[in-house]
Amino acid sequence: MKKWFDGHHFLPFDTGLGRRQAQLFALLVLVACVWLGERFVQNHVNEAEAAKKYVAIAQASNIRSRVESQLNSLLFLSSGLSSYLFVRSENLREAEIHDILKALHGDNPKIHNFGIAVGYRVRYVYPLAGNESAIGLYYPDQKNQWPIVERTIREGRPFLDGPLDLVQGGRGLVFRLPIFIRGDYWGLLSTVINVEALFSAAFDGMDSSQVSFALQRDEMPTSARLPVYGDMAVFDDPGVVTQSILVPGGRWTVGVVSREDGRLERFALLARISIVLVSCFIAGAIYSAMLNRIRLSELALYDRLTGLANRNLLQSHANLAFSRCERHGGMGCALLFLDLDGFKSLNDTYGHDAGDSALRVTAARAKSVLRATDVIARWGGDEFIVLLEETMPEGVEVLANRLREAIEQPIRHKHREIGVGVSIGLAWYPEAGENLDAVIRAADARMYEDKRARKQAS
Repeated sequence: MKKWFDGHHFLPFDTGLGRRQAQLFALLVLVACVWLGERFVQNHVNEAEAAKKYVAIAQASNIRSRVESQLNSLLFLSSGLSSYLFVRSENLREAEIHDILKALHGDNPKIHNFGIAVGYRVRYVYPLAGNESAIGLYYPDQKNQWPIVERTIREGRPFLDGPLDLVQGGRGLVFRLPIFIRGDYWGLLSTVINVEALFSAAFDGMDSSQVSFALQRDEMPTSARLPVYGDMAVFDDPGVVTQSILVPGGRWTVGVVSREDGRLERFALLARISIVLVSCFIAGAIYSAMLNRIRLSELALYDRLTGLANRNLLQSHANLAFSRCERHGGMGCALLFLDLDGFKSLNDTYGHDAGDSALRVTAARAKSVLRATDVIARWGGDEFIVLLEETMPEGVEVLANRLREAIEQPIRHKHREIGVGVSIGLAWYPEAGENLDAVIRAADARMYEDKRARKQAS
């Protein structure tokens, strides 16, 4: 058991426990630093993810707006043409239709062609060049188009179909608008939209360097999803942001994901490594400081050569022991004063190295004989003091003999055996005095009596 000094009294302190406490505290500091660092990294990552999501949402809204704008401008043309056909349905003239279709088309690269079917057969197409195969097309014979055409007519509302393969070649979106006169189906107006030109115009000048996006058609009423534009793998990304575009007869979905360049992941990894290293450094510094404090306490309270308590620590133990003795009464406190015989001669003969070895061995042997509750201190030079609590005279006498027997065993030093004797003086508190100094003086006097008696006996 070791002690701290609080300025007034030495307080019991187990240095082994102190080291474990220092280790535990350093570990707690390490965990706390790592936890705080992880919170910082996670907050930064969350903010970055939120910023990326905001960019994706803003870009999705931008894409939706651009696509809707382009589609509406084209579908508006079809609405105007359907009004004309409604008015002129009974007096259609091919030259007049040609001129109107030509004016509406206006060499717009986004419009592949217009088609007008009277009944279920395509009768008029503009431009004709490249679309000759569409003239005379009978919809019921077209397995890939008839279901949509039939549905458009049955429901009596426009429908945007595609992208799909065109009879005249290529792929396009087909906007079909049924025309009814006095409640009866008259014909079908089809506007074939050039997919590449449409989306090229929609996304012209748009900065898409930070995101990847795609469009898909949500087929109603089924849950089928058909590709419209871009890489459909975008929709498999767990971080995809989606927005809907209502189109005639259905709905398109815009999917946008922020592009990963790995910078955020690299930052998080490097930050976490740095946090762990800094946390280890801080915890290590704290542990080292606490160990230094423990070592300083050991230097203040313990004899550096033998590791035994020094005078200061003995005084603290004695104060506590004497206080307990006064409170409880009964068995008293005994003090043994030990002085090595022939120690000066040993130093002179074999050197101080041998003397130091003899002191260390003596301390170890004495500790091996004592109880865990007993205290042994190096008083100075070759003098040792043993403080015993709750003991009886007969027990002290037995212990003194055991100490003498253990200490006087030969000591092996540098391949030679050396030996020392020990004189022991005993004093009791409070009979010998009211404080430690008085008790030590009494024990010291009796130690000299023992020393003289031993010399005379030899």
